[in-house]
Amino acid sequence: MSTDLNEQEISELFVLFCMLRALKESAKQASFKEEIKTIHKQYHKIRRELIDIDESFKSAIPAIMSEAEEVYLLRQVLVGLDQAITVVGILIIPKIAESEKYAKILQDLGLIQTGQPFGKLSAFLAVLGLTNNWAIAASALCLLEILVNRKLKAMGLDNSGDFEKRVKRLDSEAKKKGATIPNLLAPAFYNVRNKVVHGGEEPMPKELEIILEFLGNFFKETARI
Repeated sequence: MSTDLNEQEISELFVLFCMLRALKESAKQASFKEEIKTIHKQYHKIRRELIDIDESFKSAIPAIMSEAEEVYLLRQVLVGLDQAITVVGILIIPKIAESEKYAKILQDLGLIQTGQPFGKLSAFLAVLGLTNNWAIAASALCLLEILVNRKLKAMGLDNSGDFEKRVKRLDSEAKKKGATIPNLLAPAFYNVRNKVVHGGEEPMPKELEIILEFLGNFFKETARI
């Protein structure tokens, strides 16, 4: 795909980018046969419009056959939408992130925050279908790991090994000193951590609340040891 886009092409791609995101939200909620068929048709309509702008989109965005059973077809469409959003987003976001015209639209759509440097980060989050909640969750989870490492170091303990080993080491020492730190290896929390950090998935509002609560409690309890 050519990165040498004129203003008209950028505008057209931006509109299609927004349409792809809206279609993805509809697809995530679809359950009826006719809904799925309509979404599949809309996907191909947008795909054709993208190919009209740049022929190379034909190989970058998959054509999805309609013969598949509905549930599988919907799954394929969602994968195709993610691919299309990423491909188009990577192409246009760097070109529009600095534009006041597009920044206002992106902000109104809730895709980015304005202001530096978070405005630039928000633009790239939008490409991946993530929001500022993901950035907050990922930051909080990184802070938890930093707290584990720093506390082990401050106590003169070994801070090598994987996350699980370091957490167990710190938990064992905390118990000796009468402190009870939040269980960062509890399945519910550990699964959320993997989902956000390794899976790159958006946390649910309740999951973000849990992450921030763990951060606050962890900071409070480790301050006692």
